Amino acid sequence: MALENELKVLEHLIIVTLNPAKLKPGKLNNTFISECRVLANTEKERIKNQFASVIFNPGSESLIEIYFRHHQTSLVKLSDTVFKYLQQKTEDSIYRVTNKSLAINFYKEILMVPEELLQFIADNYPGYFNSAIKIPDAQKWKLEPEIKSNLKQARAALLKTDLNKKVIDIICEPIEALLSATIETTYRELAYLKAFINGLQHFIVSQNSSNINEQFNHLLLYLNYNKLRLFNFYIQELKESGDHLNSVNDQIDFYSLQLKLINQLPVKPGLIYKPGLPSLKEQIGNWICEELYYLEKKAEAYFSGCDAT
Repeated sequence: MALENELKVLEHLIIVTLNPAKLKPGKLNNTFISECRVLANTEKERIKNQFASVIFNPGSESLIEIYFRHHQTSLVKLSDTVFKYLQQKTEDSIYRVTNKSLAINFYKEILMVPEELLQFIADNYPGYFNSAIKIPDAQKWKLEPEIKSNLKQARAALLKTDLNKKVIDIICEPIEALLSATIETTYRELAYLKAFINGLQHFIVSQNSSNINEQFNHLLLYLNYNKLRLFNFYIQELKESGDHLNSVNDQIDFYSLQLKLINQLPVKPGLIYKPGLPSLKEQIGNWICEELYYLEKKAEAYFSGCDAT
């Protein structure tokens, strides 16, 4: 199966034909816009059909994956290109047609073409959709204020509880950084942001103040917030509790119980903050196993010494 670039016509239309810098004054009239609109919509439907034909025609699985990855990347770039053509942007105006400018309205229509094709891939061929690719700038522009507002409200609500304030800083600051204008946000990161904020909002409504820190730890394990800074904080808390016990046997019992509790906690499938790191549950479990191994060897050495005397 030969790989074809299905976007050649759409790319030329957006990058060359509709480029404001290359349009002559008065060129963007009703007749020209109508012709371009028909071409864009025709290409959109043709591209969808081509995507479907690739799936049903025999071919290498790796080639199909490359095919969709290439088109997904190109569609994001096309969306970003059209987004740059829009001069004035507000959160609710990107996709809303107004009476102020014929040209701007048309660019808003064209912006929806690559974004609709991206959604088409995500909905119909999720196995080939690359979540590591950045989201379009227009999508981030539209979603960013709402996500920031929800996160700000969640943080303010958490600060009113008895939750450890250091934990709130550890989890919120990196999440806020993902929304920085200078940082590209991937589809995977966007999905994590939404799941994370939904988890915080549910926790705020349903939490019980009697064991709030334990409940919150369970939430972070469930959401697989596997940032090393949180792992270090969690382990430090465990170690301080273990060090206060009087004997090695008590420490072994304590860590054995913690390992059992950790292993029994659920983790949301497919969700992870840092894909290159082990899950938070795995990181903590491994550390407890190493601590238990050390304590058991320490106990063996102690009892061996007692037997010798």
